[in-house]
Amino acid sequence: MSSAFTILASLVLAAAGSLPPVVTNCADITAILRSSSPRETRFDITARMLLPNVAEKSSIPVEDTSGAVNLLFPRTLRGIRLPDWCVVRAIGVISEHDPGKNLSHTYVAVCSNLFFTAAAEPPRPREITVRQAQSGEYDNRLVRISGTVCDRFVDEIDPKYVFVTLQDKTGIIYAVTENSTTAADHLTTNSDVTLVGICYFDHVTRRPHIGRRLAIISSHSIITSGKSREDPSVRLPVRRAR
Repeated sequence: MSSAFTILASLVLAAAGSLPPVVTNCADITAILRSSSPRETRFDITARMLLPNVAEKSSIPVEDTSGAVNLLFPRTLRGIRLPDWCVVRAIGVISEHDPGKNLSHTYVAVCSNLFFTAAAEPPRPREITVRQAQSGEYDNRLVRISGTVCDRFVDEIDPKYVFVTLQDKTGIIYAVTENSTTAADHLTTNSDVTLVGICYFDHVTRRPHIGRRLAIISSHSIITSGKSREDPSVRLPVRRAR
């Protein structure tokens, strides 16, 4: 009996040893996603959520001391109720994702379970330039960027989104908000603004060539610091963001 138990234990340990290791931090998830040959990998991380109202999101950026990553939520997790600005334990897998619409497949971090672990203070955005945002160093981070609005346009695919191009001395980046009224009131062409949002870069989108973008959190994340030379009553033009 003892011999049979020993053999069984050895088989269990061997099987466990053949399983790929579980990723336990955001930086390692990011490294796998950015690798030339990403692989399916399980993850189990403890990190702080960077956006409130997680119940209404299809994905959520989180960060720990190693870095930040955007976690996709399957429909089974939509509507989950958690306090704003909390620390969570997120369990899931890095797997291949088909975005459809004839776009190429890519790998994403899909969360299958999410647990509240602790309350947290609202995160402080990092003050960065457009060039820093485009570098990739701040992907999925909460950031603050100041610049001039060069252009604005309604998304022709989904009119609830409004894009603007924000320029500072170092470059140009797209910023997007879901609130068209906010954009009309505050994001007028030639106005100097400071925007707070999440710096995103992914291919899980119907705009695979837009590059990095700043997702504005809310109207409270738009600070106007200069007057616009444009009449704010002018209707937003519809243009194509490539």
